Amino acid sequence: MATDEERLIVRLEATQARFEKQLAAASRSADRRARQIESRFMAMNKHIERGAANVGRQFVAAFAATASLRGAQQLIDASTRITNALKVSGLEGAKLESVYERLFSSAMKNAAPVESLVELYSRASLVQKELGVSTEELLGFTDKVALALRVSGKSAQESSGALLQLSQALGSGVVRAEEFNSILEGALPIAQAAAAGLEEAGGSVAKLRQLVVDGKVSSEAFFRAFEAGSVILQDKVAGATLTVDQGLTNVQNALVNAVRKFDDATGASKTMADSLTKAADAIRA
Repeated sequence: MATDEERLIVRLEATQARFEKQLAAASRSADRRARQIESRFMAMNKHIERGAANVGRQFVAAFAATASLRGAQQLIDASTRITNALKVSGLEGAKLESVYERLFSSAMKNAAPVESLVELYSRASLVQKELGVSTEELLGFTDKVALALRVSGKSAQESSGALLQLSQALGSGVVRAEEFNSILEGALPIAQAAAAGLEEAGGSVAKLRQLVVDGKVSSEAFFRAFEAGSVILQDKVAGATLTVDQGLTNVQNALVNAVRKFDDATGASKTMADSLTKAADAIRA
């Protein structure tokens, strides 16, 4: 008779197979590199499983299935956070999807982390009236920020940190030195563009920083300065080559987008949560 462990393995493998089949159907338009990476990962898993036969193939198979499900869940969680962030900004239905598509397009065009761009837009939209900007201006600002991230060539993690500080700078009324320093470290081109667009700074990042330290740069002034000075970013990005990390960021963006569409159509996040709960119950039994 099958043991509880064997039944658990079969259940996990069946859940994984069903989910991966549905996900593949929903993500045919994803970047070819994502599929290549996935294929290599699967081949590596098979190699590891064969080599681990002497230490318990069933344990390895169960672990691999659980890890794959966890990775899929992380993608679904990211897509859920994106939708929630846009809802916080007051969007829903067709308007929400329209704004998301604009932000996703900006992310892919500039190899910027889409979740971080959405979070920036969401946070800035909460102070939209204080900034005195329209929704179209806010989308244009976010697109230019994505371009600045492409120019910087920083990793997704560094870019995300800089965008968090930028969103705080926009929401605080006055740009603070701590926020500005984080922008300098994680996304220097944003500061360079703002310096170019602020008359008092005269194109000097050092002068802009001193103005920030003196408390003389409002959030609205920084927004407008970056918007005006962003023309310099086009020259900086001309002929630039994407880094490997930026390429991987686009793969992640494509996967999150595919999973988001898949989850919207099928409610996969609820299905996976239910399946994992049942698996946990089986382990406790």
